[in-house]
Amino acid sequence: MPTLVDLIKGESQRSDKDKIFGPDFQTPADWSKYLEDQFGDGSEPVSALLRSAVDRDGFQALYVACWIYQPLEKGSFMIELDSPGQVRQGYDTLPDRWSSHLGERGKSAGAGFLFLKGYSELLVQIESLGSASSALFLKCEGHAAISVKHMLSFFTKKITGAGNTASKSLQAQGKDPESVVEPRAAENYSKAYEKLLKAVGLKPKDTMNTVPNVASAMWKYLAARESHTLTAYSTGGGPRDASAVANLRGVKLAECLDKLRGAATNDLGPKDKLRVAVLGAKNDLDTIQANLKTDPAGTQRVFAEVKVTPRQLDERLRDFRAALARG
Repeated sequence: MPTLVDLIKGESQRSDKDKIFGPDFQTPADWSKYLEDQFGDGSEPVSALLRSAVDRDGFQALYVACWIYQPLEKGSFMIELDSPGQVRQGYDTLPDRWSSHLGERGKSAGAGFLFLKGYSELLVQIESLGSASSALFLKCEGHAAISVKHMLSFFTKKITGAGNTASKSLQAQGKDPESVVEPRAAENYSKAYEKLLKAVGLKPKDTMNTVPNVASAMWKYLAARESHTLTAYSTGGGPRDASAVANLRGVKLAECLDKLRGAATNDLGPKDKLRVAVLGAKNDLDTIQANLKTDPAGTQRVFAEVKVTPRQLDERLRDFRAALARG
């Protein structure tokens, strides 16, 4: 499998690097210089930056670090924060930006951002998903919030579950199974997943429906219909009730979600709305379960966003810079 360094060097199939990356990201030397300028040469480059007063360039650098961790055609990253302290100070200096994501209170760090061609805006938010910890939400946008093109993309997302494409070259990479670039990983729900939310009485307009909340609602629905699979799971060591499900995280939640899917498929009638929705959202639920198994401990997931810790970014950045240096 080709690596990101291969893509940057133009050695991967259908590289198109000149159509994907901005002018300051065309060669390994360009990338090395940018990372040196933004992060220095310490052993904890991202962690150290997050402990400082992050400015606009710093938020942009954090997005680049996230993209190095997981290259995406489009999507959103959430960096877990032990404390939002210094990050909050820098965040508060950024200009406000309209947002339809999560808490819907955004800031813009996009001025002068020339990392990915077609994407000139960087949406920044600090979010808390019902836990003591906070997360830094970062998402590249193709256009400023108040623009015709962004509004058109927003309406497309409302209809299809995904916004318009801002980079055809990057989209081609995302569609290529041999590419290091993933096609999409975002926190906003797909249309199939929205149907699942509706089936259990949740509102898709609520952008903060976490996976534990959805699983808890599925449990209530199935328990009310006396699911035999659910009863066997509970008496065999599984959660006792919906409240217990809402407190599950990570691997335990993935296991529970798998049982809930089985119960909906096997115990409900063929036309039952939850059964139909679960089968329709198969790909989404598969992705969510896979992500839950690798999510940072104790964190909550909304949908298919990339969740990462500062330490994971530190390690990835060190490895990536070493690979760049090897040429």
